Amino acid sequence: MYVSSNKAALEKATSKSESSKKSISDPIDVNVVPDSERQAITVYEAFLDGDTTKFRSTVVTPPAGVDAKVFAVNEVLGKLKFVPASARAKSVTVSKGIAHVDFPESIMAGYASMEEGLLVNSIAATLGSFGDIQGFQVMINGETIETLGHLDLSSPQKVQKPE
Repeated sequence: MYVSSNKAALEKATSKSESSKKSISDPIDVNVVPDSERQAITVYEAFLDGDTTKFRSTVVTPPAGVDAKVFAVNEVLGKLKFVPASARAKSVTVSKGIAHVDFPESIMAGYASMEEGLLVNSIAATLGSFGDIQGFQVMINGETIETLGHLDLSSPQKVQKPE
């Protein structure tokens, strides 16, 4: 370890580090949306009634500081018993009306074709709750996927607006 005996160099270094410190009284930007102003979101769980796909709707409100789109997708995935608990959206980014929903590899759970259809329809209907989304793309670790096993997911899927 080198110790400087140069008093001027020591004073200069000390004044630089002190000038870069923030004061406790310096304002910090915090954007917290009060509970009363957070938007309720409808999530749609797809299910089969005979040969017809139908939807159960649930209204949820994301906790403060949680991305509403990620929260909504994960809420509906939690309702689908065949989706592994580890298969939850990591992020949802929207560009030109297309939501890019990024999942971990555990979303590739080897679903039956019926399960895969219910999963995709549930995501499509839930994302249809957001006015800025017209379609969505399923991704794994930032990479677009071709399929979860049965359905062609190589291009964006249209959102649904259940009644």
